[in-house]
Amino acid sequence: MRGPDYRLCDQTVTVYHGIFGADGSFCCERRVLQGVHFDYTRDRAVDVSGSSPETGFLLVAPCRSPLPAWCEPLAFDGLENRTGRYTLAPGDKILPGVGPEISTRAQWAALTNRTADGLAVVKYVDAKWWQGHLCHVEAGGYRSDAPRRRRD
Repeated sequence: MRGPDYRLCDQTVTVYHGIFGADGSFCCERRVLQGVHFDYTRDRAVDVSGSSPETGFLLVAPCRSPLPAWCEPLAFDGLENRTGRYTLAPGDKILPGVGPEISTRAQWAALTNRTADGLAVVKYVDAKWWQGHLCHVEAGGYRSDAPRRRRD
């Protein structure tokens, strides 16, 4: 039996994971992931008053080299050395391509769909297993419609 086929995983994204300490501290772990699949999804948000169009995303990050190793969010946040690892958690931000460095809480707050085309905000993360091994991680949520900024 063949394993998962990741030939469509040929894109690059930048993942931003904010870590907010109980003491008010903040750090942002930025990882550029190459060899992933990042795609728009079109859906409708439905509630008691009706429905409206919604743009979402699907990120598929295979668990293979050269990607960093994926780690559960709580375990990742507790690591002293996070080199060579990344995580995805609800509230994390994703940009297509290689995004800027984020080092302050103000920069984190300023990273919105009004300042960054195609920004995606993670709503869910789902680790997928194949024959007892972690094969890929999926994340989805809401994505801004690009372009949002006026280009002069």
